[in-house]
Amino acid sequence: IGFLCAAIGGVAAFFLQAALIGTSLELPLILPTLFTAFFYGATSGCLCNQEGGLRGVIIGSIFTGFIIALFPALLIKFGNVLVDGTTFGGSDSAVIGIFNTQIGALISGTSLLIISIVIFIAPILYSALTANKSGMTERSK
Repeated sequence: IGFLCAAIGGVAAFFLQAALIGTSLELPLILPTLFTAFFYGATSGCLCNQEGGLRGVIIGSIFTGFIIALFPALLIKFGNVLVDGTTFGGSDSAVIGIFNTQIGALISGTSLLIISIVIFIAPILYSALTANKSGMTERSK
């Protein structure tokens, strides 16, 4: 059920994108893929069934279908990513692409590299500095 509802949501998002052509809200037209509808829709169907039953599966999977069709279009529009005739299969990669592009516009490349290195090294230093303090979880050696 999750797969079918996600496919319906993807097709509905496709028609929504087609209806917005020529308006100020125009997005690139993304054809929905059954591959992502299967994996994302089935997964959201399993999770939504636990919380909301059949109604949760239907609503959650249709929403997932919209997301998997709209996020790649948003990545192309707001992420400044456009390779002629291509798009990206997953909405998770689209969210990361939009986030990285927007952060990159605010921070220079060198600053972003330094921030990334600090974020990478911080937990290592924290672990090394708190290794022998009382009250911390004992580590097996």
